[in-house]
Amino acid sequence: MLRHYLILLAAALPAASCGPSEPRDPEVEVVARVNGEPIAIAEDTKDAATTSDAVHARVDAAVARHLAAAEATRRGLLASDVSGPPSVRKEEKLRDALYASMRDSLELGEDELRAHYEKTRVRYLTPQVSLRRKSFAREADARAEERRLGADGRISAAGSDTIGPAPVGGLPTSVMPEALSLTAEGQRVVLTRGGRWWLVELEEIHASEPLPFEAARTRVEQSLRMLRAQSLFHAEIDRLRSEAQVAVDEAALARMAPEPASER
Repeated sequence: MLRHYLILLAAALPAASCGPSEPRDPEVEVVARVNGEPIAIAEDTKDAATTSDAVHARVDAAVARHLAAAEATRRGLLASDVSGPPSVRKEEKLRDALYASMRDSLELGEDELRAHYEKTRVRYLTPQVSLRRKSFAREADARAEERRLGADGRISAAGSDTIGPAPVGGLPTSVMPEALSLTAEGQRVVLTRGGRWWLVELEEIHASEPLPFEAARTRVEQSLRMLRAQSLFHAEIDRLRSEAQVAVDEAALARMAPEPASER
């Protein structure tokens, strides 16, 4: 039973080739057949894991890729940039075309989007920060104050001013983009504006509220569309595999994942 699937954002599999004839590359070994067509995986001795589970996962993924590519072709999703003889790259493009077609054809209602938003509100938080800054006539003075404060000190309220609370993306140009380097309370950066030098400190990170649904709607739809498409894609691969004749060459897999001498 197929247990491992490739999705659109998964890392590329090691090079393989498949088609009606045996691969000619001596480094490529046929490890399975789908409806009589050979499924081959090229060995990558530097990067590929060679445990039995890892090898079986690679075979499952190659079979899934082959089935998805065949289904994409059946549906007429073959594009001009994937023409030519069978190859891993061609099958990957066809697999991705099948996934994209399933994703883009989904119809999502407003109620579904709002329900998904409520379940995933934490994804749409907008952190807010307060900054404290102090002005100096010379860079050397600003650097000296930064050293004096050290890791545990804080800029005094006397002789300084506060910016915020504000979303990081909504901070004024008087502290941006340098303020983007501040990620923890107490961190500081020295910058220059208008002929003066400023020591800017991240004073506080405030509890944040999620973006309202209207502002997050595009991201909510993208998230739900991707989740639904993945589920449909995996179900389709299960269906295709159940209807296909898949024969795995266990001897070939054993050669790819030899047992340690102590276990033989």
